[in-house]
Amino acid sequence: MPQIWGFQAVSAMAAGAAIPLLAVGYGRLGQNAAYDEIRHGKVSRRRVRGTLGWSLLGAGAAVFLLTRISFQPGDALWDSHRYYPLQRDLGFFAAMALAVPGAILGGYSSGVALTRRRLRKSIVRVTPSLGGTQAGITVSGRF
Repeated sequence: MPQIWGFQAVSAMAAGAAIPLLAVGYGRLGQNAAYDEIRHGKVSRRRVRGTLGWSLLGAGAAVFLLTRISFQPGDALWDSHRYYPLQRDLGFFAAMALAVPGAILGGYSSGVALTRRRLRKSIVRVTPSLGGTQAGITVSGRF
């Protein structure tokens, strides 16, 4: 059984590294889509579902943790019940089925929301300008 346990440990570590990278990558994709929508006038037909995405990611993490905590090798129930390793593996795959789409939806929607908020806000700065023989006001920003 060491090969199976090694596979489970490596797959859990790989998923732990891949899911945040997936969320960040789709966040950048969402930022690009929002930029195209605002600056170039392209209409986006995608609906942003951030709450659903982050909820799916949280549900996937909860399923993963519950299956890891409840099905521990070495317990009396583990040794007497031959389907616990199968249930643990199915819990891992169910967690990934929830967490991966959640990371995609959550990351994309966060990128879109952040960029829309940043680009649609008009920022005007007024600063005093002082020189050796001159004084004035500088107005800069987005109008």
